Formats: sequence, C-alpha cells, structure tokens
Amino acid sequence: MSDFGWSNHTIKAERKTFCGTLDYLCPEMLFNNPYDFSVDIWCLGILCFEFCTGHPPFESQSRKETFKKIKDIDINYPSFLSYEVRDLINKLLQKIPKERLNLEQVLDHPWIVKYRDYIPQVE
Repeated sequence: MSDFGWSNHTIKAERKTFCGTLDYLCPEMLFNNPYDFSVDIWCLGILCFEFCTGHPPFESQSRKETFKKIKDIDINYPSFLSYEVRDLINKLLQKIPKERLNLEQVLDHPWIVKYRDYIPQVE
C-alpha cells in the first residue's frame, strides 16, 4: 500500500520537491515551502478520513478546487463520523506542520485508544 517512486535518503531532512498524489498533497507543498517528515503525518490524516468515509477529504471536481480546499483546510465531515475521529483528523490535518500530532500523540489519542484492542468478529 505504498509507492516508493519518490522515496529519498538524504542527510538534509528538509525537502522542496513538488510531488505526490493530488488528494494527499499538504499545504506546505502547495505554498512551495520546504517540508519534512511531517508530510507523513498529514497523509495519515488523509488516510484516516478516507478509510472512514470512502473518499479523500479535499476531493473536488477540479485540480484547482482541490488545491484551494487543501490550502484552506476546507473539510466537510459526514454526520456519521464521531467527535473523536473528527478530532484526530483535525489534529493531523493542521496547516502549520509543527502543530500536527506526532506519532506518539496519535497512539495516545482517545479514538485510537478506544479501538486499540478491537478485534472484529469474523463469521
């Protein structure tokens, strides 16, 4: 479930390459700002939304509109999503990278903790 076409090993943690799947691009790429590993946290937020709803949060009819929604963090949550999962996604999809949760905080988030030991019953 990954594509390593743009993977890179570098001494410098900061990047400026504009690449990736449109729906997963983070604001710092769209604003042409340098970025680091926090783009992966952003993508985790996109994946979480997509796994819960079946579509990415900024999906639009045009590339231009998708870019605008990402830049504005314009997310419309379906009513069936719980407060807890909305809170997690909001904390992952922060415009300012330093304000995004880190992985340790993700693991301690109430929505993750609530379902950490859940084992679905298979018939």
